[in-house]
Formats: sequence, C-alpha cells, structure tokens
Amino acid sequence: MAHSNQSPLLKTSWEQVAAAVSAIDASIGKWLAAQHNEYRALEHISASPTHELRITELAQKLGLNQSSVTRLVGRMEDKNLAFRDTCPDDARGIFAVITDHGLETVAHI
Repeated sequence: MAHSNQSPLLKTSWEQVAAAVSAIDASIGKWLAAQHNEYRALEHISASPTHELRITELAQKLGLNQSSVTRLVGRMEDKNLAFRDTCPDDARGIFAVITDHGLETVAHI
C-alpha cells in the first residue's frame, strides 16, 4: 500500500511496473493455454485409429467451440503438426489429421 509520503514519481513508476507485470502474466497465460490445447489436440487425434477427427468432434473433446478449434488446427498446420482435410462423404465436414511430425511430437511429450 502506498504511503502518503511517497513521491508521485515513485507511485507512477510502481504503477507502470505493476501494469507491465500484469501484461506479461496475461501473455504467458495465453501462450501456455495455447500450448496445452495443442498438446491435448495431438493426444486426441493420435488416439483415433485413423489419426484424424472431425473438427466438431475435436471441439467437443477439448471443450472449445468449433471456430476456436479451427484456428487451433491452423496454428498446428503452421508447425506441421496436423492438417485439415475435407470429409469424402460430406464436403461440409472437415477433419483434423495428425502428421508424422505431430505423431513424433506427441510420442516425446
């Protein structure tokens, strides 16, 4: 708690430090959540006998909405962990398919 004899400059500096720490904490939290979701997605997809899951099914397993999982799989595509593929029976259905690199990654975690 700030004492009344502290200078306004010290109070302002302390508030800036607290704001920076809060921003860093939030950023790290988002990064950790994204890493955790990628790992959980890899686990679920790799556990499937065909190494693929419909985006809607993966969303249910992860407890996320479909658009969040679509973005998640997009980030996984960028890392060569998974890719999206169209369902041959229903062109509206999209599968998340684990890559060989994704299988290796989940095996080493």
